[in-house]
Amino acid sequence: MSQSKGEFLQPEHRKWWIVVTLTLGTFTISLPFYTLPLALPKMLTSLSSDLETLQWVLTGFMVTRTLLLPMVGWLGALLGNRRLFLLCFLGYTISSVLCSLAWNTPVLIFFRVVQGIVAGPITPLSVTIMYQNFPRHQQGLGVGLFLFSWSLSALFAYPVGGYLIEYLSWRALFLASLPFAVLTVILGFLVLEPGEKQRTPAFDFGGLLTLVVWLVSLMLALSQGRRLGWDAREVVILLAVAILGFLVFLWYEWRQAEPLVELHLFRNPVFASACAIGFLNLFGWQSSTLLLSLFLQQALDYTPYQASMLILPSIIVAGMVSPFVGRISDKILPPVLLVFGFGALSLVTYSLASLTVWVSQGMLVLMIAGLRFSSEFTWSPLMNGALKTLPPEQVRMGSSLLSMLMGIGGSAGIAVSATMLNQRQAVHYIALAQNQSLYPLAIEAVEERIRTYLTLAGEAIGERGIQGAALLQRELRSLAAMEAYQDGFLFLTGIFLFALLPTTLMLLTLRKRFFR
Repeated sequence: MSQSKGEFLQPEHRKWWIVVTLTLGTFTISLPFYTLPLALPKMLTSLSSDLETLQWVLTGFMVTRTLLLPMVGWLGALLGNRRLFLLCFLGYTISSVLCSLAWNTPVLIFFRVVQGIVAGPITPLSVTIMYQNFPRHQQGLGVGLFLFSWSLSALFAYPVGGYLIEYLSWRALFLASLPFAVLTVILGFLVLEPGEKQRTPAFDFGGLLTLVVWLVSLMLALSQGRRLGWDAREVVILLAVAILGFLVFLWYEWRQAEPLVELHLFRNPVFASACAIGFLNLFGWQSSTLLLSLFLQQALDYTPYQASMLILPSIIVAGMVSPFVGRISDKILPPVLLVFGFGALSLVTYSLASLTVWVSQGMLVLMIAGLRFSSEFTWSPLMNGALKTLPPEQVRMGSSLLSMLMGIGGSAGIAVSATMLNQRQAVHYIALAQNQSLYPLAIEAVEERIRTYLTLAGEAIGERGIQGAALLQRELRSLAAMEAYQDGFLFLTGIFLFALLPTTLMLLTLRKRFFR
């Protein structure tokens, strides 16, 4: 019996149990992560709230989660990977129960803020644990398997979450993952190594204060800018505070012997390039996700469930590809895969820029799957390339900094794409309304269809003009929205092409080291 236990704890067996543990961890947090936005309409009724207040359920979690990311290095040195991992999942489990019991919107927002605090370290810490427990020649495979766990959990989250929201309650989203949380904590205690005793680092109060000021201000500005407008007084003040706070943070941290955030990691050109790539990659990915979701539900009138079913095949594709990409990123230079990934993403988004309302479901499934397939050639190579050049004791800090910049990039992508979509839709609508003479045949055809429809509907002759004008306005808005979506995807093509610049820098740097 003791012999089998010893074999179970051997490195070649331990790493696979760690994969199981971290996979259960992703299942724990996947339900609210993927499906809580779909539950907002139900929550509005259940909590007798308004959308302006309720959106803080999502924003509060996002802000505090991002805030904790750069602190993972310090927390890991203080507590060790296993203790920090167990505390995060215990805290997440307790906060999930509290969220399910929330009796009004302010209480739910508070519990979600707490949940964001304990959820912040989970992703970079999981990547670090996976990276440190796989041998060097399999570290890319380890990262690929972690990403595969997210695809697997998404396959579970979308149908189960949709069912729970539709037929039970949004509160069930927080309770359904509790069995996974319990198993994660038990396996984490048994499988993860306690780690060696480390010197307790000094706590950098000044670094924490300046970090909180600039990062919270920036995240709030990004989330509120798309709602209030970027010229709103509150948003301008938040952006000014964020910029000033960031400069003070840099000045203060560079002068510290034991800083909260080890900024000297950016002296490594490969890691600095990876952070720039990660920012642009999440910027483009989150923007494309938002544009596709809105296009499917608003332009094509799909329900959330129908839209999720169209996306589901792409998640299966991602799950099949991610371990393969992770494995080959151990054998060839990661930037080579990044060049392929960003080149393919540019081609797919350029193709998406030609979409119309007459696109077939088959073509939609193919394009969305192509987007997922291409993106899988960026995640594992990016993380593997960024962390492989760091000393083992700096992997945890490097993973947290990369995750923070990727999180900021994702938030910026959503804010910019949402603003751009609204502005371009307004521009195209004005252009269509003012320049109908440029395409009289198309407008005449639309008007003829409207007149025929109203006649068949039995409208009185006197009402047809009013009804026809209203329907024509709706048709013009639909055309303007379609052109705005096309502009958005064309903009993303430029973003992914621009990401090739830091990718090239990373490739040249790694080639010099490789052939030295």
